[in-house]
Amino acid sequence: MSNDQFIPSETAEAELIEKNSRFIGLVFPVSNDAGIRHELEKLRTAHPKANHVVWASRLAGELHPAEGFSDDGEPSGTAGMPVLKQLQHDALLNCLVCVVRYFGGTKLGTGGLQRAYSRSARMALTALADAGALRSYQPQYNARIACSFQDQSDIRHLLSQMNIRVCDEGFTTEGVILTIEGDRPSLNRLRDSIGTLFHKAEFHEAEFQNAEF
Repeated sequence: MSNDQFIPSETAEAELIEKNSRFIGLVFPVSNDAGIRHELEKLRTAHPKANHVVWASRLAGELHPAEGFSDDGEPSGTAGMPVLKQLQHDALLNCLVCVVRYFGGTKLGTGGLQRAYSRSARMALTALADAGALRSYQPQYNARIACSFQDQSDIRHLLSQMNIRVCDEGFTTEGVILTIEGDRPSLNRLRDSIGTLFHKAEFHEAEFQNAEF
């Protein structure tokens, strides 16, 4: 069994009509709880007349994924959990799937709701895959770089090229301290590049979390 996990690189959407009820499945890349809340707020603003905004999420964790879901007023177990199972099936992380429902006047019953929400999530995730918007998940690690003011601009450019994120920055009388985050291969390349190109810059491997060198 493969242990590969994936993250979405963009949004995706698909729509299902079931007995006049409209189910809109949407996928969002997210990295934390604040991102989930932000997307849900935007969605509820965009669909003020929707009867339900059901959702499920999986975030990368240190040992295990952090999972969450909401039935948003639908009978317990008929909505959020079926959506979450689709995320689990596809081994997706840092992903939020929402299903917006507009009630069409005909009740679907417990089984019908489970199938409709599951299918809506599946259709949205299929649209994501068909768009080529899935990429392999790489665990992220932290490190620090201490550099001069003179080298700061070039180092930031190098970080951007390597897709390494600056999480925090501080200043000293001699220069800048950057706290950075990236996958292990990228940080290994960065360490080698800094040692070659920037003789006055320091790369602190001790700041890595869960990395092995």
